Amino acid sequence: MTDNGATRTTTALTPDPLDAFASRVLSVPFGTLSKTETEFLVFRLLVEAGKIDLDSSEFVLSNRLLMTPARVRNLLYRYDQRVIESDPTQLAALVTAENTVIEAAVDTHHVRVRFRRGYLHEYVSTQLLRRNVIAEVTLTPGLMTVPIFDLFFVLRGASAGTAADADDDATEGADPRAEFDAVWDRFITAYDAGDDTESTRLRTEILKDHLPKALSTASGLFTIVAKVTDVVTKLLPSGAATP
Repeated sequence: MTDNGATRTTTALTPDPLDAFASRVLSVPFGTLSKTETEFLVFRLLVEAGKIDLDSSEFVLSNRLLMTPARVRNLLYRYDQRVIESDPTQLAALVTAENTVIEAAVDTHHVRVRFRRGYLHEYVSTQLLRRNVIAEVTLTPGLMTVPIFDLFFVLRGASAGTAADADDDATEGADPRAEFDAVWDRFITAYDAGDDTESTRLRTEILKDHLPKALSTASGLFTIVAKVTDVVTKLLPSGAATP
């Protein structure tokens, strides 16, 4: 179970966690594995045996394992790293509303987002740099301020289980950023003007039509996009409610 009561299926690295654990331990002279590697192998075994829920908060996990949140973050990162190294399509499983928390809107084109999984945070940071976008980071682990379009675009690549999409800013005869900015600005203008019919229509277009490839491959991204529209409209004078 997750913290909010939802269920989740953890993807195991191997069909038999205990066999994998034993194989790794017995692959070297007994006692020669480093403390760090042994700790990780035990953590992986607990996860894949269903004793540890990866959707739990760092606070819950640190209390469950009697270790610091920093050590928990390191174990989670290594687990995600090895799962995705084994099967790159598993990157898409990290793109959920639970792992991508939209904290607040900074302005109508930037949001503050917190990534609960360190691997996803590093993935997004790296892809933003490849797009020549410098995200504003804070001392709070996983928290950054990022342009809305770039957040959606990078998460689209993650939802597809590959970074390939993040390398291609434009399709033939179209400029995705210009198209997105145009519909987004119309949505903000209509909402701010109190035009409920038009703002609702444009919000639906953003959610269902503007990024069809992304939203057809990951329902988690749909929820993230919806949350962004909610927090941004609350910045506006008319933002007491969302269309």
